[in-house]
Amino acid sequence: MVRVYAVASAKGGVGKTTTAAALGAVLAAGGRRTAVVDADVGMANLGGTLGADADAATVHDVLAGLATPGEATYEGPAGLSVLPGDTDLAAFPDADPARLGELIDALADHDFVLVDTGAGLSHDAALPLGLADGVLLVSTPDRTALRDTAKTRDVAERLGGRIAGVALTRVDPEGFDAVAVGEHLDVPLLASIPEDPSVAAAADASEPLPSYAPDSPAAEAYRTLASELVGEAVPATVLTDAGETPRSDGGDGPSVAAPSDDDSAPGEPPSDGSPSAGTAETAPVEEAGSPTDGASRRSAVGDDGGGGPNDRDDAGDGAGDVDDSDAGAADGADDAGVGGDHEADANGEDDANDGRRKGFLGRLFG
Repeated sequence: MVRVYAVASAKGGVGKTTTAAALGAVLAAGGRRTAVVDADVGMANLGGTLGADADAATVHDVLAGLATPGEATYEGPAGLSVLPGDTDLAAFPDADPARLGELIDALADHDFVLVDTGAGLSHDAALPLGLADGVLLVSTPDRTALRDTAKTRDVAERLGGRIAGVALTRVDPEGFDAVAVGEHLDVPLLASIPEDPSVAAAADASEPLPSYAPDSPAAEAYRTLASELVGEAVPATVLTDAGETPRSDGGDGPSVAAPSDDDSAPGEPPSDGSPSAGTAETAPVEEAGSPTDGASRRSAVGDDGGGGPNDRDDAGDGAGDVDDSDAGAADGADDAGVGGDHEADANGEDDANDGRRKGFLGRLFG
C-alpha cells in the first residue's frame, strides 16, 4: 500500500526540496517504487534538483486539468518517478491545488509518494499537510526555523495530519544537542543532516546528493532518514550509468545485494522466500510515520464520516481557514516552554545533561 509523505516547513530555505529529492533517490535505489511530486506551485524547482526538467506536461498542467499525472511523470535516478512543476510563473494562475488529491491518488501503484510543499502557511502550502499519511518536518537548528517548524506542526495537526517526525538539516555538531531540539518540538527526531559542501555541489550539478556523493556525511544521514521512514535498513547503493550497484567501495555501509524486481510490499520478505535487501544482517528500526491504514487515512481527510478520495478537497477548505492566530499559536508555547525546569526522565537523565540542554535551547530562544 502506498504511503504518502508531505515534506514541509513554513520556513523557506531549510532544505525541503533537497530532502525530498535525496530521500526519493535513496528509496528508489533501495528498490522501493517511489514518486516525488513538486507541489510548490509558486516556486517549483524539484525537477531541476533531480535533473528531470520537464519538456512537456508538468504538475501545473495536471492541476489545471490539461494533462494526466502519467503525462507529467519523468524518469529520474534509479527509476524514481519525478513529477516536476512548471518554472514559468505564467502557469501559476491556472493551477488548482484542489486537484492535488486526484494526482496523488493516481500514484497508488507506488510504495512511497513524497510531496515537496511550498514555504509559508498559505492555502497552497498547507493543503498537502492534510492529504498525506505523514508529515515530515524539515528545519535547520536555528531559532526562526524551529519556531516556524512548530507552526507547521500545529497547522498540520489542526488539519488532521499526522506528524511522522522532523529532519534537521545543516547541523553543526559543535555545541548542538539534537535530542534537546527534538524534545522541544515534541516530535520524533528522525535524522540530523550535517552541514556538508556536497549538498550545494550536488544542487549545482542538478543531481540528487545520494548519487552525486554517495559517501558524503549528508548522504549517509539521508539513508538513515529513509530507514526510519521505511522501518528497516535501506541499503547503501552507488548509482552508476548502468543503474544501481551494491556498495563495494569500502564505505561505511554493508555490502548488500542489488534490489530485485520482486513485488513484495516494503518491509516484507520477497515472495520467493529470499531475504530482502538490507535486512540480512541489520536489525530493523522502529517504523516512524507509517499509518495503520494509509488508504483510509487519505479517504477520510476533511470528512466527518467515511468519505472517499474526492474528500481531499475538504482538506483544502480547512487549510484555507488557517489564519494568523492559528499559525502563530506556537510562538507563545515556544517561549513559555523554554528555560523552565526539566526533571530527569524515566531513563535516568542526569542533571548535567539537563543543564546542557537548557543552555543550548536558551541560546536559541533566550
